[in-house]
Amino acid sequence: MELENQWIDSLKKQFSNRFIGDDCAYIPWNDEEYLLISQDAMIEGTHFLQEAPAKWVAQKLLRSNLSDIAAMGGTAFAVTLTLACPQGYREWREQFMNELKIALDHFQVDLVGGDSCQSEKIFLDMTILGKVKKKFLKKRSTAKIGDWIFCSRPLGLSGATLDSILKGKLGSWEKKHFFPQCEGELGPQLGEREEVTAMMDLSDGLLMLNTEE
Repeated sequence: MELENQWIDSLKKQFSNRFIGDDCAYIPWNDEEYLLISQDAMIEGTHFLQEAPAKWVAQKLLRSNLSDIAAMGGTAFAVTLTLACPQGYREWREQFMNELKIALDHFQVDLVGGDSCQSEKIFLDMTILGKVKKKFLKKRSTAKIGDWIFCSRPLGLSGATLDSILKGKLGSWEKKHFFPQCEGELGPQLGEREEVTAMMDLSDGLLMLNTEE
């Protein structure tokens, strides 16, 4: 099976630009700042079960995107949303949007557009916009041999929880998967430190291996 990072490497060659392959694309915005752009999708049956509360799914989608911005030392300011769901899911959709509004207000981010349509399963896609001063941008590729590696929180709990959820083993620890800490304060703080050479969001895994599975 082709690994995600192998496909990304092929896209970088095909489209020949330096913006593909990090947690966010970073595009010059003005003399001092980059515009950060990232995108994440969530699909029913792959990332969550139908039984998952819409409120939890909304939190997960936003926090996953916020984490990408923070991982490059930036601060998010806006999102767009695509929401597709089966007919008859009005209550689920309203619960999702109400919770998303609460989460966006909490993190001081605006919903500025998007799309909606009908589908066989729930499909969610969010694009997030952020900004960072050029001198504080942190990338994966700037890591150096001999660097120390630090993690802001314990690893593995979200993945283990998702595996249990998809197997139908539910418990009080479910929220560990749906409410990840997105490090919106820590990311920009670390971005300002010269001794921090690189950062990344660990939802893609600490090791990006180029091997076939």
